Amino acid sequence: MSIQRTNQEVKFGRTIRLGQVQDLDNAVAGEVELGSLRDTGTHLERWDGTKWQKIGPGIWANNVEEKTANYTAVVTDDVILVDATAGEVTVTLFTAVGNEGKYISVIKTDISANQVITDTFGSETINDEDDASTSTQYTSLTYVSDNTNWRVI
Repeated sequence: MSIQRTNQEVKFGRTIRLGQVQDLDNAVAGEVELGSLRDTGTHLERWDGTKWQKIGPGIWANNVEEKTANYTAVVTDDVILVDATAGEVTVTLFTAVGNEGKYISVIKTDISANQVITDTFGSETINDEDDASTSTQYTSLTYVSDNTNWRVI
């Protein structure tokens, strides 16, 4: 897959604006770094402040959904781009149970002050909370299932 950087955009199949994209010019072939996450092409790593630690398989999106209204994610979703210009939007995650290690990202794409809320299936939690939210444009919240609940990475 070809990945190109143009100012604040990363192109892979379609253009996704990511805000603070770091170090794409110096990346090793097949490796992309987004803030404290790095996809090496074979697995995902998180910067712990001193070194990169492997945390799972690569997450480059095979299935990118674009939403402007409430949406219930399905297990095949990788990235959900949310435009909340018309009002608050809630994305409900599929169950964490039986999906250990599955990653999903929710990205707010618009500049409005409207919230994008990530809710959970049933009584599951996100970092021990009922939901997570943002009103900041280009904020990306990436969640991983621990087979019981969701964690923000």
